[in-house]
Amino acid sequence: MTAFIQFVIDVLSLGGAYALMALGLVIVYGILKLVNFAYGELIMVAGYTMYLVSGSGLPWLVMAVVAVFMSILAGIATDYVAFRPVRAKSVTAVLITSFAFSTLLQNAALLFISPRPRNVPRSAGSWPGWSRCSGSGGSARWCRGSDWSRC
Repeated sequence: MTAFIQFVIDVLSLGGAYALMALGLVIVYGILKLVNFAYGELIMVAGYTMYLVSGSGLPWLVMAVVAVFMSILAGIATDYVAFRPVRAKSVTAVLITSFAFSTLLQNAALLFISPRPRNVPRSAGSWPGWSRCSGSGGSARWCRGSDWSRC
């Protein structure tokens, strides 16, 4: 039963992330009338920022704020460098610019970071009140409080 509950939580969190990304695309298109195909790469900037900052020992919440801030800066830079010069031109020019900037950000991440997927490690004290404990079968789980017998 606990595996099913964990599955439901995983599915809802992944679905929520996809919904937030789609909402961001809709908001950008609704306001600017611009289809930004580099939007996923701006999310990638936030993820890699969290990965790069994870070795600094900052709490997870601070790393998340830094990642969002860096993604905002990358979005503003994208607008000034790529989209403002061609916004008054044709729709085709804006679409080609969007694809080109997306490809540029993808290849920059492959070149400067790594082509391998990376994860952001969470330390035991990253969520207040939660601790890392061993679950059934030797799997690691996050438990609330200090009662590890419930894991």
